[in-house]
Amino acid sequence: CTVELCGVVASFRPTHSFTSRDGKELTKREITVADASGMSMVVTLWGDRAKQEDKVFENHPVVSIKGVLVKEWNSGRSGSLLEAGSLSFQPTTPAAQQVQQWWSEGGSKQRLTAL
Repeated sequence: CTVELCGVVASFRPTHSFTSRDGKELTKREITVADASGMSMVVTLWGDRAKQEDKVFENHPVVSIKGVLVKEWNSGRSGSLLEAGSLSFQPTTPAAQQVQQWWSEGGSKQRLTAL
């Protein structure tokens, strides 16, 4: 299914470039997004979104991600941001404000549970 997520970037990995089976050069980056439920999910960003400087992912920004394809794999779930999707940093929606408040008031110390 395809979903919209709003959460804090709890962690991120460096970019990783590789060649696909059909010879295309691909770049990806995995970020872990968490929300006030204490749940988290790894979301893979591709291409130019993945190539953004590390500093945009540092200091646990709140993000709104639309168009995330969720798949089950190895008895867990992970997401992949589709090309037609969007990634927004520091959105001003009520949900984003709630997540930011949760993170700053102790969510950052909470043990997160992967979906």
